[in-house]
Amino acid sequence: MSNRVLLAFALAFVSGLGGMTSGLASMSMTDTLNTRRPDDDQIPPVVASWKDLQKHWELTAKHGFFYHWTLMEQFQQEFPQSRLPIWYVAGLVWMITFGLVGAVVLLTAR
Repeated sequence: MSNRVLLAFALAFVSGLGGMTSGLASMSMTDTLNTRRPDDDQIPPVVASWKDLQKHWELTAKHGFFYHWTLMEQFQQEFPQSRLPIWYVAGLVWMITFGLVGAVVLLTAR
């Protein structure tokens, strides 16, 4: 393997860390919002069953395709001192940036 291919794999790993950070921040925000909601109005943090998928579709139909951003706005209104939305967005930016750089490195490797 060439050094460029190894570099691409290292960048993919670093990109995955950003994705993990974003995912953990998202799940923490969802869990925190769920503590203030009744049991029949809970937001599934992870789609792990058919019932969770149906709930996800219901929320998407009710609030639009980008309902996840409305959840972040709601979280910021209820918990204005929390840094979780910042970590979520930073993780996404980190993941996309290093993922694209890794893809470019891998595509230009000879």
